[in-house]
Amino acid sequence: MEIIPKETNKNLNSKRLFFALDLNQKDKDSISVWCQQYYQSNIKTIKSGNFHITLAFLGNVSINQEQILIKQATLLNQTLVLSSADKNLFADQLGIFNKPQVAYLGFTSFPQQLCSLANSLSNQAKNVVLFQESRPYLPHISVFRKVKTFARIMPFQLNITIKSFSLYHSTSINGQLTYLPIKTWLIR
Repeated sequence: MEIIPKETNKNLNSKRLFFALDLNQKDKDSISVWCQQYYQSNIKTIKSGNFHITLAFLGNVSINQEQILIKQATLLNQTLVLSSADKNLFADQLGIFNKPQVAYLGFTSFPQQLCSLANSLSNQAKNVVLFQESRPYLPHISVFRKVKTFARIMPFQLNITIKSFSLYHSTSINGQLTYLPIKTWLIR
């Protein structure tokens, strides 16, 4: 009989998770159409079903940590109130994360309440001993992979309506990276 070390056992019981603002299908379709206009053969488009605005990347999370994070997110959501204007976002920038070679849509302006939510979720992750990067929160929607540079693009503005955020499980299904919502919170 093979003995599995305790740390390996822990990894078998964990999931790769993140919190994200949900995008509705209409907005995902608009982003997908925009992406098709700027597609280059040497880059890979992220499938539209995976479009989201990350709030906090958590990494590998145990079942116990997951349950604590869900409770904390529920409490945070009870205090989150957004105006109609703050639920309507405008993606108007294109940026690149150089090391992972990921292009993203960014925001010139982003509601402070949503930035606070992201920071609070990240702090809750630290409280359950999950590593969190110390860099400032950068709201974005990843759209392309394997990107080193982009040709100059025309100014754009994509309207995005936010109504909820979710805890997602990042997994592979039939060889495709897929984000499955575990729990969703409606935003008032």
